Amino acid sequence: MTLIDSGEGIKAVLYAYDPGLIILGGSVRKAFPFFQEAMWASIRTFAYANSLPSLTIEVSDLEHVAVLGSAALQLDAELAAG
Repeated sequence: MTLIDSGEGIKAVLYAYDPGLIILGGSVRKAFPFFQEAMWASIRTFAYANSLPSLTIEVSDLEHVAVLGSAALQLDAELAAG
């Protein structure tokens, strides 16, 4: 993912869902200070600019998010199976 791609990816989420909050996690959180400015420059080109003032992008403090997500999926599968 390049710096511009991160903003384009977030714009895709905005087109589909128009969330008020996006939380970035995993390895992205450590690099966020390095691409944040370029990401916002890309996001500012979003066609529906009225949505942007209410958008917040935060970085999760959780470590090992992939492991936590995997465990949550496994737990959901076990609970669904009864």
